[in-house]
Amino acid sequence: AGQYLGLFGVTPDDGSATIKNLKVTNSYYESTKTTEHSGQIDGSGEIIGRGAGTLDPIYCDAIIVSQTRSVGGMIGVHRFGPLDMTNCWFAGKATGRQIIGGMVGFGHGNVTYTNMTDCLVTADLTSIMTSGDAYIGGLAGYMTNGKIDSCIIQGTFTGPAAVRGFFGGFGSNASQTIELSKLYHAANATSWYAGGLGTLKTSELKDISEDNLKGTKGYTHTLLSFYDKNANTSGRWALIEDATPELKSFTDKQYKKDLSALSSAARPAISDTSWYDESKTTFTISTAEELYGLATLCNAGNTFAGKTIKLGADITLNNGKASDWAKGEVPANIWTPIGGGASSMDYIPFSGTFDGQGHTISGVYFKSSGQYL
Repeated sequence: AGQYLGLFGVTPDDGSATIKNLKVTNSYYESTKTTEHSGQIDGSGEIIGRGAGTLDPIYCDAIIVSQTRSVGGMIGVHRFGPLDMTNCWFAGKATGRQIIGGMVGFGHGNVTYTNMTDCLVTADLTSIMTSGDAYIGGLAGYMTNGKIDSCIIQGTFTGPAAVRGFFGGFGSNASQTIELSKLYHAANATSWYAGGLGTLKTSELKDISEDNLKGTKGYTHTLLSFYDKNANTSGRWALIEDATPELKSFTDKQYKKDLSALSSAARPAISDTSWYDESKTTFTISTAEELYGLATLCNAGNTFAGKTIKLGADITLNNGKASDWAKGEVPANIWTPIGGGASSMDYIPFSGTFDGQGHTISGVYFKSSGQYL
């Protein structure tokens, strides 16, 4: 059967192969080999055992079992040429000895370059090792060079030591670079990635709970900000009510919810101060973001003395119930008081007029060890 296991055992290392518009479901792959070929790397992946190329869009949910290393949901071993993965989703189970990733097992070689954009992993990754570092990563077991953008990882990772949310190891020399941006994981990882010799460039990496991921138990969808940033560019993500966001290419339309169907209360609060004009004395704010902006401005030194703030609409900072928060659950948006400081000697007061105009502010959550509450 050869040393490379996959729907495609081997594709060219130059990246010339293209596999697209494909779903592979209800499948089982197993390699019973217990030793690797001398001086070589075995590889198991649902789509490609070893190679490179372009994958877009691909869905697979196979069970992959190997006794050796380099096991990936999509590709086992990526060597030399470019690998571009866009709009790919692995929803299966991958088991191996070492170097196990939700998308790629082993990215190997100095010139290997891996791109992942808008990829989703909802999988179980398991090492059969009983000690040592299994190099388990939500996206890749090991990477050398690449760029990963706008991906979500959810699942259960099992290994003898550390398991990582994004990749298990990276960089065999200092010339290698990996760029990471807008990545979210709700897996049981102990860290985002392992240390390496290469250079990491990171932006907006988040470790979130499953409730934040799905917007359940009164939590807001933390990923709404992620969705907003990507909906108008790639258009690939579907926000699902009370569930993990999915890729539109593989989502049953009857479960798909448009962003507009969700209330503004489901959006995570981001401070918006664009409404403020120093030359004016009266302002109307109508969103959670603008209310947070008021706190930002005041706590930065603007007391609003002689100025009036009017509430233009009801504002909900968090969905859910205060009684649940009292039991220990923490909602997505933590309130920052308008005016305050470290002590009574240095606090900044709100000195203006706040006119609620009959509107309601709900869902305020604040917990502190401070003296004044």
